[in-house]
Amino acid sequence: MKLELLVFYSCVLLGCFNICNGQVNALKDTDGFILDTLINNANINDHVYSIEIFRNPNNDDDDSNDNSSLQNDSTGLIFIVKNNKTGKLIYSERFKENDYHIFKISSDSISEKGRLFLEVEFNGGGSGFAGKCYEVTAAQNNIAMHLLYSVDELSLFYFISDDEIIKLEGIWNFKEDESHFANHRYLVTKYMYVNNAFVESKLGRTKYKYASLDELESPKKVLLSIRKREPQILKGVNIE
Repeated sequence: MKLELLVFYSCVLLGCFNICNGQVNALKDTDGFILDTLINNANINDHVYSIEIFRNPNNDDDDSNDNSSLQNDSTGLIFIVKNNKTGKLIYSERFKENDYHIFKISSDSISEKGRLFLEVEFNGGGSGFAGKCYEVTAAQNNIAMHLLYSVDELSLFYFISDDEIIKLEGIWNFKEDESHFANHRYLVTKYMYVNNAFVESKLGRTKYKYASLDELESPKKVLLSIRKREPQILKGVNIE
């Protein structure tokens, strides 16, 4: 009996050590990084957490923030989820991208209900950028990042609802001497939430060219133009 108790308490202590050691290591991972965003009461799938996003100061325009200890660190961002009450670390993810946008389709507040998305981007200066968009989910304190789609400066997005997203992926045709700011043809893709996951469906490629982001046309206006000239591509898609 004593031996069983000894083994039991040893396992408990070892488990506590591993958990605490993981907490310390995760916190050390942010050394030198700047806390850029703190969101308390963040709602992820109706569970409430605290979200912290750290940025590598060496990627900022302000050279006074540079940290020599991160000179060889390719990490641009660190995304952290914690218990909203205790501050206990639940999830940590590092990204090479140096910019981000965290948002919900159905609400302007991260504290409200609705799917949570994190878009990370690498911005090399000027108007060009490239990145990825993830859906952030939570189930019994298991946080997961689900890659949804890639993004760049030629991409336009129209968010119909939490369950339906339309992506317009611009095609830069060098053979036709298109400039970066010219009209482009688009690959049109729909992302529909079905059976607890987003499903990608290719709707088609436009025959005609339409306005790009640089021309300040809204994604909705571009889609309405496509529907007017090439209605078969957007058949069954509600753009109103």
